[in-house]
Amino acid sequence: MGDLWLFLLLPLSLAAFHGVKGCLECDPKFIEDIKSLLANLVPSKIPGQTHLLERQIKEMINLSFKVSHGNKMLRVLAVEKVVNLRIWLKNELYKLGNETWKGAFILQGKLLDIRQNLESKLKEILKKFSEVACSEDCVVIEGPILDCWTCFHITAWCFKGEYCGDSIFLSLIGGK
Repeated sequence: MGDLWLFLLLPLSLAAFHGVKGCLECDPKFIEDIKSLLANLVPSKIPGQTHLLERQIKEMINLSFKVSHGNKMLRVLAVEKVVNLRIWLKNELYKLGNETWKGAFILQGKLLDIRQNLESKLKEILKKFSEVACSEDCVVIEGPILDCWTCFHITAWCFKGEYCGDSIFLSLIGGK
């Protein structure tokens, strides 16, 4: 009987995560830009180029999902901060593209460094933003706010409930 419940509930649990993204993927051009920039880094004559590119693209795209979904308090971020992260990442990939080709292993090591730096920056920015948005005095945040799980823009600037680690319910100040 337990296996039957698992069989029945599995599609529902998978449906709950369908379409869930991370902060960087909410920008429609992000994936397109990453694919293009990474493709320019790897010469076409390299054996296994397609596999290498697919793996690196997947790692880069899944990074912000992993960061923003590890803690529900790291769910919201100012759109301006997302744009700045994307610009930083593009600049890093451009710099890497201007370097002399030294081989696939060296490239993978440098891409790993970039991903680790991006992950660190993303965690730091999400944490700082959450602290401001969830503070009691709630310093007003200017500009649109992005819900990294749904890619919806939020009009409230101060948060309570689920966004701030409270599991009771989500309530937005001023937007009941």
